[in-house]
Amino acid sequence: MVQSEIELAYNKSLNLLARREHSACEICNKLLAGGFGANCIRNVLQKLQDNNLQSDARFTASFIRARINKGQGLMKIKADLRNHKIDQMLIDNYLRELDINWHKQALVVWERKFGSKPETYKEQSRQMRFLQARGFETEVIKSIFKAL
Repeated sequence: MVQSEIELAYNKSLNLLARREHSACEICNKLLAGGFGANCIRNVLQKLQDNNLQSDARFTASFIRARINKGQGLMKIKADLRNHKIDQMLIDNYLRELDINWHKQALVVWERKFGSKPETYKEQSRQMRFLQARGFETEVIKSIFKAL
């Protein structure tokens, strides 16, 4: 029995979603890379969403929790979600719902990596850049080093 293009794309999508949540944009990009046409992809995404198998809301919640557990900050998380074409209102709602203390989160990340007060200005700058690269806001980073 020969499967149609839509059935193949749907099955490929199910395999992806069986491993973890994916954004609609992510599935679209993977199906495009697999050689599927735009119309086929639209139909597959619609079918997945109608059957509640793909949800950008679930993806957003899962993504945020995973990134927080990895020690990433607010700015990096938001930027990565925008790269997944997640609606800004959805991002803001989940972040508000989680009510994360970003100062505490940054302090935990800093303590895990460094653990002791920097001895020199050069070392403090290096530690601050580390937290910046992790996506923490400048005000949060400054407040940590003021408290040391």
